[in-house]
Amino acid sequence: RDQMASHFTKVGYPCPVGFNPADFVIFLMQTEPKTKTDELIRIWTQEQAEAMLHRSSESGLSVSSAADEHELCRTPKGRERRAFFASSVQKSFGKQLKQLAKRELRAVVRDRTTLAVRFCLSVVLTFLFGLVFQGVGRTILETKDQNIFDQMWTGLSYAEVTALRKRKLEWHFNALVQVALVAMFSACQPVILTFPLERSVFLREYSSGTYSVLPYYMSKMVVEVPLVFVQSLMTLGLCYVVMSLNGNFWALLWTIVLLSVCSVSVALAISCAVRQPRETGAVGPLVFVPQMLFSGVFIPVSHMPVYLRWMQYFSFLQYAIKILGVVEFKNVPHKELVLDAQDILEDSVPVYVGFLVMMVLIFSITGIQMLRNKATHLF
Repeated sequence: RDQMASHFTKVGYPCPVGFNPADFVIFLMQTEPKTKTDELIRIWTQEQAEAMLHRSSESGLSVSSAADEHELCRTPKGRERRAFFASSVQKSFGKQLKQLAKRELRAVVRDRTTLAVRFCLSVVLTFLFGLVFQGVGRTILETKDQNIFDQMWTGLSYAEVTALRKRKLEWHFNALVQVALVAMFSACQPVILTFPLERSVFLREYSSGTYSVLPYYMSKMVVEVPLVFVQSLMTLGLCYVVMSLNGNFWALLWTIVLLSVCSVSVALAISCAVRQPRETGAVGPLVFVPQMLFSGVFIPVSHMPVYLRWMQYFSFLQYAIKILGVVEFKNVPHKELVLDAQDILEDSVPVYVGFLVMMVLIFSITGIQMLRNKATHLF
């Protein structure tokens, strides 16, 4: 180790001033072409062999044990033996998942400031949107007799009363959209930087055979799911009271939880795809902004250009909004005014749920695979 810098300087790769020699060598091995790295390995192996022969000639000891040690690391057969040994001492999947989940939970509990900011941010945003849409669900629970009353005493025509009713329904629907947006962004923000910040620790522990990729990824999900459940409960609890929502509370809650879990899986996939924390700022909007564009909130998907409509199938936000719409407007008069405008089919709720579950699995598998690929490169 003491002669590392001088050795690489001698072979034409001087270490920059102020640069960690170990990091420099690792970066060199990852960036140089294979022909040059093979040549560096050959030179180093030759020098080590000559040094061992020199030491053995002076001491009279055999060099077979030292040669076997270098052979174990240098040849393909030796690497296989080393990998087999590492896998034989690695704990089971359940043991790895348990210990990693305990460590992750301990880290979350200890970081009380981040945890408090996470929940306070959700409460503040939820309360703000709740005040903006305060009592929006109370105004639409009106019967047919109320419509006749409006016609008789306000002088409005039936078409004008219907248009007014549709506008109120749209306000109600927009309130649901805001609840979904708060849930989605509140769930993704805390985890989108997970892997870039823990990358050095993960690579060191993974390379040493401490654990594999799957339990490491699953430990994140195991800890995040209860957290997003609490966040979803707080978000919906406030909105349900302040906005005077009408749908089944538990159906709305589990829909928001499923949306949040899907958002977490997407954020973890983005986290696994980047190497530096600053890169998430560039990749994140490319994923989450289209979620809003193709959710059908700004313009129905049926009115978009045909060549863009296929992107709606990757918008998990739209499926959650459609489920929320069906649940919330189940007993609301004239619900077809808003459901038809948003291309929402009441009989397709199982399909929407299935798409959300499928997206959680797809993004999780994608994140695991990208994490596994990243684990083979240090830079």
